[in-house]
Amino acid sequence: MLDIAFDKGDSPLAASIGKAGQTWNSSAEPPAPDCPRWQALSETGLFRLACDRDKPFAERNIGIIHAMERLGEECRDGGFTFAVATHLASTLTALDRFASAELRAEVLPDLVAGRRIGAHAISEAEAGSDALAMTTTARRDGPDYVLDGDKAFVTNGPIADVFVIYARTAGTGAGSVSAFLVDRDTPGLTVAGAKPLVGLKTSMNGPLQLRGCRVPASRLIGREGAGFMVLSHVMKQEILYSFMANVGQMKHTLARCVRHVRRRRQFDRPIGDFQAVSHRIANMKMRYEISRQCILTAAARQARNKDVTSDVAIAKIYVSEALLANAIDAVHLHGGVGYLEETGLGEGVADALAAPIYSGTNDIQRGRIAAMMGVGS
Repeated sequence: MLDIAFDKGDSPLAASIGKAGQTWNSSAEPPAPDCPRWQALSETGLFRLACDRDKPFAERNIGIIHAMERLGEECRDGGFTFAVATHLASTLTALDRFASAELRAEVLPDLVAGRRIGAHAISEAEAGSDALAMTTTARRDGPDYVLDGDKAFVTNGPIADVFVIYARTAGTGAGSVSAFLVDRDTPGLTVAGAKPLVGLKTSMNGPLQLRGCRVPASRLIGREGAGFMVLSHVMKQEILYSFMANVGQMKHTLARCVRHVRRRRQFDRPIGDFQAVSHRIANMKMRYEISRQCILTAAARQARNKDVTSDVAIAKIYVSEALLANAIDAVHLHGGVGYLEETGLGEGVADALAAPIYSGTNDIQRGRIAAMMGVGS
């Protein structure tokens, strides 16, 4: 059952994001520490909440989830919200939960204040869904680790100041990978420019290269061999945060479509009077409501220390596919006007195309759900 406390989206943090609504759409520039949008978001306290150890994790978690929902509702830039989710989950969450007290004290203040941006490097050209196939290595050499390899599809990579990089430290299997925090200016780390994306245009994504990159052992996040434990937690939070932003986007799109079908007239009546149109609106409403409950239910179960592997996978699949379906329906409901670039509805479809792919493809998520039931290899 969903705890009613998890269904309230009227937190002060969410409200502050709502009040700054015009700020989120004031430009289309990529995130950066000196970007007014990034600074405005850090000033709401969103990043600070992620690392506020005076509050229980469950309280922080639901606060962030509702804040991301409001950001998704207010901000028309899906790339910006995705960059925010990556900074929150893949960097702040990883460091807050697993890093040493010394490392947290060193790096979190600037990340929380928005003065630095974090990125997350796990995928490789031949190791995407099969993360255990990664070939990037981290070899212990005295007080340091020496990292060698190549990473691909690094969200926030071209603009990041610090990277959480996953590398193989020994052997095979889940205990063979470790996580490291690496500064952008570390010798041996080369960050490439952004690769143009079909959608999520302001989400800067690109590869990086590690060649004899020497990282102090104090920059290890968690213990050696705990990389997949870090990654498992991080990916759950990334899904909850980024896909709740998608729920907020669905809410905005639905409201826009309802206004349109009430106002647009054909054959001397509003097009919403036609059953084909009204049923499409009803389907959009159902997808939105179910998506929202999927995320909130997973968060509520996580707060009770339940295993939410299946819950999060189900939420990821359902929300991503509902987001795409609603984005396409929004274009169709607007007819020819919906296909005009100026409406932004086509951009919504392009953004939504990525959702079944990132944060673990939906095919991988379905396999995970089956495995939790003892089905499949």
